[in-house]
Amino acid sequence: MSLSQAGPVVPGRGYSTAAALPLVVTLAIITAMGGAAPASGAEPTKETARVATVRALSTAPTSTSSAAAPAPIRVAVAGDIACEAPYTPTQFTCQHDATARLISSRSVDAVLPLGDTQYESARLTDYEASYDPTWGAFEELTYPVIGNHEYRDPGAQGFLSYFGARVPNQSVWYASDVGAWRIYVLNSNCDRVDCSAQVTWLERDLAAHPRRCSLAAMHHPRFSSGEHGNSAFSARLWPTLDAHQVDLVLAGHDHDYERFAPQDEQGNRDEDGGVRQFVVGTGGRSL
Repeated sequence: MSLSQAGPVVPGRGYSTAAALPLVVTLAIITAMGGAAPASGAEPTKETARVATVRALSTAPTSTSSAAAPAPIRVAVAGDIACEAPYTPTQFTCQHDATARLISSRSVDAVLPLGDTQYESARLTDYEASYDPTWGAFEELTYPVIGNHEYRDPGAQGFLSYFGARVPNQSVWYASDVGAWRIYVLNSNCDRVDCSAQVTWLERDLAAHPRRCSLAAMHHPRFSSGEHGNSAFSARLWPTLDAHQVDLVLAGHDHDYERFAPQDEQGNRDEDGGVRQFVVGTGGRSL
């Protein structure tokens, strides 16, 4: 299912598909073409690696890629994940074990948990009891994103202690390379951190990689038709992402799946220079 085939794209309004899927268990797999960075060490460019596919997945079978296609980079993404133990799964809640099994059934190169990784208070003991036996299986592939629930534990210590070295220098915003892509893990909790300093860092790193394919992941969506709506926090970060024409932005927070046409910072459709955003708050906690 290519981007153009995934359903109607309405400027300024998300298109939620969660209710239409055969099962509640959903997440997204991004397939980024281009494979690994060039062997020569040259900087990968937007001309040599492209976003090819974003799929909303259920446990229904999916088609396979053509054998002739370039080796893809596959990234599993979803936020709003693990219930606090003890819990009893229902059709619409506490399905994080099922979403973890769904990721395990696919071959992925990276996992992006888009914040609110552990409910309700994200203490280390909560992670050990609930997140770790499920999504913890992907620890070595994980690039953790911090959400608002993580701060219910003072200083987000549960999050930082659990993910440890997966959060470089214990910083709640950072950049990593996955194949030909530059992935920016951002902290959209601008009531908790200095987002001005974060924007300055982001500007510098994007300027240092002007032709690199880029993906930004954060918890709060700039645009959403879900319960929480558009985020004023992410509005602090969006102008920089828009100015540098970041290829893709992923967020959670609203417990649904939405996709948007490329938009500028005001929410106007901009096919030439706008940023495409997906909301993937379908990690298991609830829909």
